[in-house]
Parts: sequence; C-alpha cells; structure tokens
Amino acid sequence: MLGIVALLSAVLFPVFRSAKLAAEQTVCASHHRVVSQANLIYSGDYDDRFILTDQNPNGTLTSHTDRTWVQLLLPYSQEFKIFICPSDTGRTPGEDLVFDQDAVPGDLTSRYYTASMHSDIGFNFEALSPQVLVNKEWVTDPQTLAEIANPSSTVMLMDTAWAVDSNNRPYGGGSWLVDPPCRYLEAGGERIPMFGAPGYPGLPVYAASRWTTPVGPTPFGGAWPWHQGHMNVSRVDGSLRSLTPSGLQAGCDTQSGVATEGATAPLIWVSHLPSGF
Repeated sequence: MLGIVALLSAVLFPVFRSAKLAAEQTVCASHHRVVSQANLIYSGDYDDRFILTDQNPNGTLTSHTDRTWVQLLLPYSQEFKIFICPSDTGRTPGEDLVFDQDAVPGDLTSRYYTASMHSDIGFNFEALSPQVLVNKEWVTDPQTLAEIANPSSTVMLMDTAWAVDSNNRPYGGGSWLVDPPCRYLEAGGERIPMFGAPGYPGLPVYAASRWTTPVGPTPFGGAWPWHQGHMNVSRVDGSLRSLTPSGLQAGCDTQSGVATEGATAPLIWVSHLPSGF
C-alpha cells in the first residue's frame, strides 16, 4: 500500500507542481494587465504622458517628500497586492504589511513608499519616463503616448527581483524599475545613445542597474524570470508576452552595453530610435 502511495506521489507531484506554477503565472499576468491599464488611464488624465518615475527624484527621499510611480498609480489600481507576483519566493513574510513610519497623515498611499520600491512589476522608465541630470538635479521627463513610435513592441512593464544572492536565489521582493541590456547602438563605427529625453538632448540619463549575468546584485537589469525561466513582459499597447532573459538581450553585448546594427531585441526597450540611426 505504501509503495502504491509513493508511486502515485512520484507521478502526480510534478503534475500538481506544474499546475501550481501555471496558475501563479496566470495570476501574475492578470496583475500586469491591471497595472498596464491603470498606466494608460493615468496617462489619459495627464495629457497622455506616462507616469512619473519619481515625483521628486532629488534630495533625501522619504514618504514625506517623494512618491514612486507605484504609489502614484495606487488610486488607479486600488490595491498594492496587484504589484506582487505569487511566484516571488524571495519576499520576507509580512513585508508588504510594513508601512513607512514617517507617513503623511491622511495620505494612505504615502505609507507604501518603501514597499513600492519592491514591486514585482518593474517599469521601463528610461524609455518612457527618463530622469535627466539638469544643473546637478534630476528631472523626470515623462514621454507622451504619441512619442512612442512602436507601442506594440516597446516594453512598459516586466517581472522583476530586487537582488540575487551567490546561489542565484532572488531575495528582497521585486524591483520597481528595470533597465535595458544595452544603452547604445553601434552603426557605421559610431555609438549612439538609445535613451534620453527630447527636451534635454545630450544630458545624462539615470540608470538603475547593469544587465549582468548570470549572478550579480541585480542581474538582467532587475528583470527576473519567475515563471520557469520566463517573465511576463507588457508592451505599451497593453499586449503581454512571456519571454526569457536571453530573448530580451539578443544582439546586445552586455559587457559594453552596445547593441549591434540590425539587432532586434534591444530595440524593444526604446520608445523611438535616436536621430541618425
């Protein structure tokens, strides 16, 4: 009898586990759709501009002085749990219930300042709401929907992890920002920056982390394949795909940060190609 139970367990456990993982990915994908739709509704309320990466990206950042894009979207998405993926095994139990102690009285969203930076859904901010260094201060310059040349292929959101340890295990929850694998295009022997704000040509653009592999503090620029080697990726037009990290860096030299001419995958990170390419 025990042998039969053991045999059935050996046969059924992988089936149940596979079903559980598939269900988690489905839930995570539904969260993406809610956040993606909330982003578009926000844009409609603010002259079709994407959400601010930070409300105030300078100085000592606290829940008194700043709001992240996740917090700014809470009135549209309603619940913070929408930003949490059930596949995230690296979160500290109860972490999402720990509120900031210096919260602004009467403003409930301010209590999520720290937690919001550990969202499992990361924003492709360098393309859609870049932060540019102007006169020694960071300025957020959200792009408009009309400025996105290819909304059906431009990344807006993807699954993320805060950090990964030496054993390649994610910890600390997710990362609210995600970086592209390459920052430059190479054409005709010239390196052309892929990211910038039209109103601030040539100025430095803030980057959150490097696209390092396979192990590092923030590998894959903060993106993380929670779903059996795949991650949910939402585009500007609201479409969603399941992609691998290698699929998001094809044609990119992650050491130099340069994409070669004709590369396709790195270009899905940019809202529009720089002039001259």
